[in-house]
Amino acid sequence: MPTPTATKLTPAVATWADRQATPGLGLTEALVDAHQDWSTGPAANHDEHLRRLATISELAEALKAATVHAALEAVEAGLPAKEVAATLGSTAATVTKWVKEARAAA
Repeated sequence: MPTPTATKLTPAVATWADRQATPGLGLTEALVDAHQDWSTGPAANHDEHLRRLATISELAEALKAATVHAALEAVEAGLPAKEVAATLGSTAATVTKWVKEARAAA
């Protein structure tokens, strides 16, 4: 099985995946685990609250990066930015901006 960074991932997603204790754990599964962690009840102390908050924040960033990455791939595959945006609940201007930024960074 390839390492997370061996696949085509955005840097934010690759960084997040590299830090995971369980190789191959997907973002969705990690989000479910984090939610279950929160649903077990209040954190025992401030450090635990901060750890949980940092985990959720990291996941949110990784999920956003994965969403942008998928949107870029869809546009590069020929889907109109307007259709991609509608699927994401976004605007064509936002998707076009992502594409321009990604191409400029490449």
